[in-house]
Amino acid sequence: MSALPLSELLTPGLVALGFALAWPPLASRLLGVMRARSRRAVILCAVVSAIGVAWFGSRTLGPSLVDARWGLGNLAAAAGVAAVVAAGFTRHWKKRRGQDPKSGLALVLALLLGACMPLCALASDVLTREPEDAASAWWRVRLEPWDAGAWRELAWASRHREDPERARARLAVARRLDLAPSDATELEAELVAYEGDCEGARTLFERSLHERAAEVITRNERLELGGWRLMPGLVACGITPGEEPEEPDPAAAPPDDALAAPR
Repeated sequence: MSALPLSELLTPGLVALGFALAWPPLASRLLGVMRARSRRAVILCAVVSAIGVAWFGSRTLGPSLVDARWGLGNLAAAAGVAAVVAAGFTRHWKKRRGQDPKSGLALVLALLLGACMPLCALASDVLTREPEDAASAWWRVRLEPWDAGAWRELAWASRHREDPERARARLAVARRLDLAPSDATELEAELVAYEGDCEGARTLFERSLHERAAEVITRNERLELGGWRLMPGLVACGITPGEEPEEPDPAAAPPDDALAAPR
């Protein structure tokens, strides 16, 4: 995956580490302002905060680096940043240990403050889902790299920038995340057309149409015509939206992969 920029590989881990280092001192100061520096309040805030930062940490190693999201690498990263959070709260609590009353209100305030981290992790996932363009996909893979659709959009962006090597690298990541076969084959057809192999591009493009039909049938949806993507490489090869598809031979059996469920 050397064709991928370092920012796509390292940013998720840097985000988790940044929260782990910056949040404990800030939260400790806010607990002091709210007069909620009792031991129980600090522990409660630290535990809830550590859960949120560990959530970020579980995204440290993306699909371009490891095979499974919940493998040992990401679990170790999540535990590591959670430990950094706990150490940060302990250090700052010892510096500013207070004699605030152990009231229920202090615990509630500490809980609400600590909940900011899980909410941030949740928001970073929800607000970046289903990216519709390269700009939103850019943010998505840096906050939640285990998203096939985001890698697909970035692969198309690389193709439009005439960078087939990076497009193939991003497409390979998307395939590992179970990108729909039709989407993967369609982009592969465009890359092959860009490289000048028009016959191979035509074969792949027709295969992508079969795969898309099979996917629609598998989902029990209505198969509709239209919705073509105007792809410059395919157009240069003479494969255009207005082209009539080849008439199938009624006596021939459909290809096996046309009816196979997408993996």
